[in-house]
Amino acid sequence: MMYSVSCEELPDPAGERGVAVVPGITNLNPGVFDVNDLQHAYVQFTVILPEGVTVPQATLIGSFNNNHADVTIKELTSFPAVVNITSADAAQKLGIALADIERGDVFDFELLITANGRTTRSTPLAIPVACVYTTAMSTGSFHSVSEDWNS
Repeated sequence: MMYSVSCEELPDPAGERGVAVVPGITNLNPGVFDVNDLQHAYVQFTVILPEGVTVPQATLIGSFNNNHADVTIKELTSFPAVVNITSADAAQKLGIALADIERGDVFDFELLITANGRTTRSTPLAIPVACVYTTAMSTGSFHSVSEDWNS
């Protein structure tokens, strides 16, 4: 009996490594669009690049409820970049009326970065449409009563 072993190198299923510029998103505050004030609601965050990496620009794209519209929201040309997106601006660019946005809807934002002749896409930043937490509604002294608690 004769056995033969081969060491054929297979292609990496993840693709070529070390070529993408991976941006960081920090300081997300606030992180939701307030359903009760969509005309004035906004999100803000900072886009950073790895140390020593420079790119001429990054394109922030957006979509709504997984529609993959990939509409340009903003162009970023210097880093770190503080990004402020209003729900009204995002909705307008995506062709959505504010009146059609409901609690539970989700906006997705991604960064397209071209470097070394390749355009790569960041992981989506999901921004939900929700009721904003109000501290005044949850501080103080509360007393709850129910007729059937003692039954």
